[in-house]
Amino acid sequence: MTEIFRVKNIFSNPKPAKLMRSLIAIANAKDNDIILDFFAGSATTAHAVLQTNKNEDTKLRFLLIQLPEEVDEKSEVRKTGYKT
Repeated sequence: MTEIFRVKNIFSNPKPAKLMRSLIAIANAKDNDIILDFFAGSATTAHAVLQTNKNEDTKLRFLLIQLPEEVDEKSEVRKTGYKT
Protein backbone atom coordinates (compact mmCIF):
# COMPACT_ATOMS: atom_id res chain seq x y z
CA MET A 1 0.00 0.00 0.00
CA THR A 2 2.88 2.35 0.75
CA GLU A 3 4.23 1.89 -2.77
CA ILE A 4 0.84 2.45 -4.39
CA PHE A 5 -0.36 5.43 -2.35
CA ARG A 6 2.99 6.84 -1.21
CA VAL A 7 1.63 7.04 2.33
CA LYS A 8 3.02 5.10 5.28
CA ASN A 9 0.66 3.34 7.68
CA ILE A 10 -2.36 3.99 5.50
CA PHE A 11 -4.43 1.62 7.68
CA SER A 12 -2.89 2.46 11.05
CA ASN A 13 -6.21 3.47 12.63
CA PRO A 14 -9.12 1.18 13.45
CA LYS A 15 -12.36 1.51 11.53
CA PRO A 16 -14.77 3.84 13.36
CA ALA A 17 -17.68 1.92 14.93
CA LYS A 18 -20.07 4.67 13.81
CA LEU A 19 -19.02 4.12 10.19
CA MET A 20 -19.49 0.37 10.54
CA ARG A 21 -22.98 0.87 12.03
CA SER A 22 -23.85 3.12 9.09
CA LEU A 23 -22.64 0.48 6.61
CA ILE A 24 -24.71 -2.17 8.39
CA ALA A 25 -27.77 0.08 8.07
CA ILE A 26 -27.07 0.84 4.39
CA ALA A 27 -26.71 -2.90 3.73
CA ASN A 28 -30.22 -3.36 5.15
CA ALA A 29 -29.03 -6.24 7.35
CA LYS A 30 -31.84 -8.34 8.82
CA ASP A 31 -32.10 -10.78 11.74
CA ASN A 32 -29.70 -13.73 11.49
CA ASP A 33 -27.67 -12.10 8.70
CA ILE A 34 -23.94 -12.59 9.10
CA ILE A 35 -21.61 -9.61 8.84
CA LEU A 36 -18.16 -10.69 7.60
CA ASP A 37 -14.92 -8.85 8.33
CA PHE A 38 -11.73 -10.28 6.85
CA PHE A 39 -9.55 -7.60 8.47
CA ALA A 40 -10.79 -7.86 12.04
CA GLY A 41 -7.91 -6.11 13.82
CA SER A 42 -9.43 -4.44 16.87
CA ALA A 43 -12.88 -6.04 16.32
CA THR A 44 -14.65 -2.75 15.55
CA THR A 45 -17.07 -4.59 13.29
CA ALA A 46 -18.08 -6.91 16.12
CA HIS A 47 -18.56 -3.89 18.36
CA ALA A 48 -20.75 -2.24 15.71
CA VAL A 49 -22.85 -5.39 15.26
CA LEU A 50 -23.39 -5.74 19.00
CA GLN A 51 -24.35 -2.06 19.28
CA THR A 52 -26.75 -2.44 16.36
CA ASN A 53 -28.32 -5.52 17.95
CA LYS A 54 -28.82 -3.62 21.19
CA ASN A 55 -30.10 -0.37 19.67
CA GLU A 56 -32.25 -1.85 16.90
CA ASP A 57 -33.35 -5.03 18.70
CA THR A 58 -31.91 -7.18 15.90
CA LYS A 59 -30.14 -10.53 15.95
CA LEU A 60 -27.26 -9.95 13.56
CA ARG A 61 -24.27 -12.26 13.74
CA PHE A 62 -20.65 -11.64 12.81
CA LEU A 63 -17.63 -13.58 11.63
CA LEU A 64 -14.25 -11.92 12.01
CA ILE A 65 -10.99 -13.14 10.52
CA GLN A 66 -7.52 -11.83 11.20
CA LEU A 67 -4.22 -13.02 9.78
CA PRO A 68 -1.71 -13.92 12.48
CA GLU A 69 0.77 -11.18 13.38
CA GLU A 70 4.07 -11.67 15.17
CA VAL A 71 3.97 -10.71 18.84
CA ASP A 72 6.79 -8.49 20.13
CA GLU A 73 9.46 -10.70 21.69
CA LYS A 74 9.53 -8.53 24.84
CA SER A 75 5.76 -8.52 25.40
CA GLU A 76 4.00 -10.29 28.26
CA VAL A 77 1.98 -12.28 25.73
CA ARG A 78 5.19 -13.67 24.17
CA LYS A 79 6.45 -14.65 27.65
CA THR A 80 3.36 -16.83 28.10
CA GLY A 81 4.25 -18.74 24.93
CA TYR A 82 2.29 -17.01 22.16
CA LYS A 83 4.31 -16.17 19.06
CA THR A 84 1.42 -14.74 17.06
